[in-house]
Amino acid sequence: MANESSPVCFRIPSKERALLEVVAQFQGQTLSAFARDAVIRVAQGIVETHGADTVFRKFETLETRRAAELTARLEGIREQLFANPREEATEAAESIEKTREELLPQQQRGLPD
Repeated sequence: MANESSPVCFRIPSKERALLEVVAQFQGQTLSAFARDAVIRVAQGIVETHGADTVFRKFETLETRRAAELTARLEGIREQLFANPREEATEAAESIEKTREELLPQQQRGLPD
């Protein structure tokens, strides 16, 4: 199963982590297994409560909106580059990096989280 899974990382305060470690050990699980099981149970509960169609429709709506916003931002940057390439190239590069930072998780940008 380890070969079929992908890592998910999140930050947690040390006191909360200590609690999770104690409870996981009490359950006879690793912290990873305990957290995975808990997250899956919560996700399944949400899908059962709201219905799979509703959950996935909202996800698709949010992703479509995000893609449209990114496209509009990049189009604006492209216009800046072609309008006055020498003066605004630095501004455009900064804007591209800012957009990238807002929309991509740190790991996808090659940075540690």
